[in-house]
Amino acid sequence: SVGSVGSVGLVQRRAASGVNQRRQLADSYSPVFSDVLSRIFKRERADVMRQAGKQSVTADPLIRWIEDYYQEHPAFSARTILPALESYADAVGRTTEAEIDQAWNGLTDETRAFLGEYSEAFGLRAAISSRMRLAATIRTAAAEEQDIAEALGTEFDGWQEARVPADTNHEVVQSANAITKAIYVLAGVQILKWEANPTACPICQEMDGRVVGITSSFVSAGQSVGPDEGPLTVEREFGHPPLHDGCVCGISPG
Repeated sequence: SVGSVGSVGLVQRRAASGVNQRRQLADSYSPVFSDVLSRIFKRERADVMRQAGKQSVTADPLIRWIEDYYQEHPAFSARTILPALESYADAVGRTTEAEIDQAWNGLTDETRAFLGEYSEAFGLRAAISSRMRLAATIRTAAAEEQDIAEALGTEFDGWQEARVPADTNHEVVQSANAITKAIYVLAGVQILKWEANPTACPICQEMDGRVVGITSSFVSAGQSVGPDEGPLTVEREFGHPPLHDGCVCGISPG
């Protein structure tokens, strides 16, 4: 009927509006997350370089020290990013009102609990990446008989120049989709739809419009997605975007 067609169109427009609003939010919150990541990495640099500057420190003991350090550091990272996540979540929540037909009344105990868990997971992810990067730098410097402290300084320089922008771009998409999905779950949404951006790569174009149950994954570990001449094979399950570096896809209720 005409009424049902109109209703479908309204739902689609609401979904598109929510996704577009979240893309704009990602752009506006990028400086916030960039500042957070810069502060986290500056703290790491100060701590690691202080240890690396000790005259008695050699490669293997320094790597062991770094492994111990990154057992404790995730808690600092989690505390540092949590206020940004809470602000972002409140803004993201407002974009979902039309999609789920529910007014957004701010963060609840449930959403705050989710953000606490997410911040802890972020701290662990960031620590693993840092630990692996620094251990590799130390091993390479030792093998090539370079000054370890100097090599670490160069590595940290690269973090500010390249890692901060890359991790920022990833985190604004990753966290927005994770927060959106958490809000959908609390609202009783049952189906998720993958929403590719208008200029999406061929891989994300193939994902566009794919629907799954909200407790299911869009892509499973070992699955290949994209064109035959250049597919992406994923190593883990993806319950929401981003699927790869540079992916800015979103989700909507299916």
